[in-house]
Amino acid sequence: MVQQSTRTGGFPLYPECAVVLKTTGVKLKSKKDDESVKFYVWDFDLVMTDNEELENELQFLFFSSQMGELLKAFGYEETSPNKYDWDDEAVIGMCIKAKIVHEIFKGQTKHTLKEIEAYQEEPGEVVDAGEPSAWDEKLNPDGTPIK
Repeated sequence: MVQQSTRTGGFPLYPECAVVLKTTGVKLKSKKDDESVKFYVWDFDLVMTDNEELENELQFLFFSSQMGELLKAFGYEETSPNKYDWDDEAVIGMCIKAKIVHEIFKGQTKHTLKEIEAYQEEPGEVVDAGEPSAWDEKLNPDGTPIK
């Protein structure tokens, strides 16, 4: 049996751990009962982690005032104090390395990202496949593969 942490409302509570995440989406939202309260929901695919129990698709909520460290990791700079100009489509596919931590906010434990850094995803190993004819399996006259 695995001990579970459950929190009612919105997002599941992710375990505290180190992660590498790839951005898959970001949406501006507002509270249903107060349209003046706006926040961003960031969607990520899990690339690497030190916790095997973590899901492959993760979401994090950030208010604008909390996004400075994240935007810096994506290579954006402050255009004036606490203001960033950034492109919500350009961040898709970008990776970050961070720690998921728990914080108490208005009496509830919530997860967030800290120690956020840029991360360059390693490309897969490229191997010379040779000429297309080399891909064909060589057969004996009776149809069995040549060894």
